[in-house]
Amino acid sequence: MARIIYVEDDEIIAQLVQEILSEAGHIVGVIHHGELGHDTIYLKQPDLVILDRDLPGMEGVDILRSLKSFAGLYRTPILMLSANRSQKSIDEAMAAGARDYLVKPFEPAELVNRVEACLREEEPVFRRPRG
Repeated sequence: MARIIYVEDDEIIAQLVQEILSEAGHIVGVIHHGELGHDTIYLKQPDLVILDRDLPGMEGVDILRSLKSFAGLYRTPILMLSANRSQKSIDEAMAAGARDYLVKPFEPAELVNRVEACLREEEPVFRRPRG
């Protein structure tokens, strides 16, 4: 069981991810605003962070960079979960320190597998999106 913070502005996707990961045995808190998510992650220091790329208040990749510059969160795995499938965006997130990048839409089992791999500190399992 891991404590996960998911920063996502789309309430439907946020609820779906929360349900999938809760059924897999994790505790998932959802925050809908980038700056609030950033501050909450610093305060709570979860086991895993999942970030959308396009967020109000503070972009997901900016949150990622900030977290990776803080010693207390440097090793915290971060999974980017975004509809943005451009190679430039993926490369930018991975270079900034994301452990993995999953493109929406996704299969529930793939989300759980990616989260588990991140928590085990395995190498990224990113696969190029189809289409």
